[in-house]
Amino acid sequence: MTDRTRPAGSGAVLGWTLLSAVAPGAAHLRAGWRRTGLALLGGYALLLLGVLWLVLAADGDLAGWLIHSSAWLTAAMAAAAVLGLGWFALVVHSFLVLLPGRLPQRGQLLTGVAAGLLSVAVVVPFAATAQLLWVSDRTIDSVFNQPSEPQAGEREPADPWATRTRVNLLLLGGDADDNRTGVRTDSMNVASIDVKTGNTVLFSLPRNLENVRFPPGSPMAKRFPDGFRLPTDAAGGRSDLLNSVWEYADAHPEIFGGRKGQGAQALMDTIGYTLGLEIDWYALVNMWGFARLIDAIGGVTIHVEQDVVFGKYNEGLVKAGTRKLKGADAMWYARSRTFSDDFTRMRRQRCVMGALLRRPTPPRC
Repeated sequence: MTDRTRPAGSGAVLGWTLLSAVAPGAAHLRAGWRRTGLALLGGYALLLLGVLWLVLAADGDLAGWLIHSSAWLTAAMAAAAVLGLGWFALVVHSFLVLLPGRLPQRGQLLTGVAAGLLSVAVVVPFAATAQLLWVSDRTIDSVFNQPSEPQAGEREPADPWATRTRVNLLLLGGDADDNRTGVRTDSMNVASIDVKTGNTVLFSLPRNLENVRFPPGSPMAKRFPDGFRLPTDAAGGRSDLLNSVWEYADAHPEIFGGRKGQGAQALMDTIGYTLGLEIDWYALVNMWGFARLIDAIGGVTIHVEQDVVFGKYNEGLVKAGTRKLKGADAMWYARSRTFSDDFTRMRRQRCVMGALLRRPTPPRC
């Protein structure tokens, strides 16, 4: 059993000081400051419980929860600064209560330098967190809180829709992931928007559309004058469906005179030619980006008509019923083809987009 009346050696002073950096109050208890030590340990336990509550309340998306409100970011910055200063003072005081002055001169020098470095080191994570939150706050403010009216000396920007009656956006869902090569656009929808009323028509295109045609005179049309057709692979699979146009164009820059990254434009031209529309812009989101988008707005409420099974081994399930889906479940509800087909999946994707449109603004903390 430790004799608290005997001065600690250099190793003990360093050890108890280091322990106090991760378990506040440990050095105080060793030095006989029982009430202070217990108070510090109790406060530390409450702090950990508070952090756990925040993580659970944010459903695992604490960062997304914070950026919904500038006030939360400011409070988090202040908390990081206060905690950093508090931990600095804690390490210093933990070192002092161990009475390092009783050590030999060499021991005092060694432990003093080590405690000083430790006290600075514990501040670094809090300072980095405060810096990150400050940059995030400035970035969000600059992106979303720009003045809506022209400032003095500025000209009002021209109306970009002055000569347009409709704008056509290509909305794409890709299957890019860490364990996948390239990107296949398995979800393709065109939103045609009336610029005056905002009324929108959605056109869904099957991923397995065959022999798609390209605009006359385009590089892809010259390569495939009779439509997009390739030999089947060794397993009998097809890589010449509509969902493969982007990937094929990106993989063959020689078709475009050596220009790389032409997949997006090739797909826009192809779908526009198929529908007889001019596609103005596109937006592409991968699987987990879509899930994070759903989580960022607080989930979507969908009527699931029947159980939707998903997963490599059919281990996942989105149960039937009207329910609020989080990002992962909404993604699998829109993506799964298990015991289903492409057209059923397209219908579910449109349900998810409809649910998104019914959430005009994200929740505010």
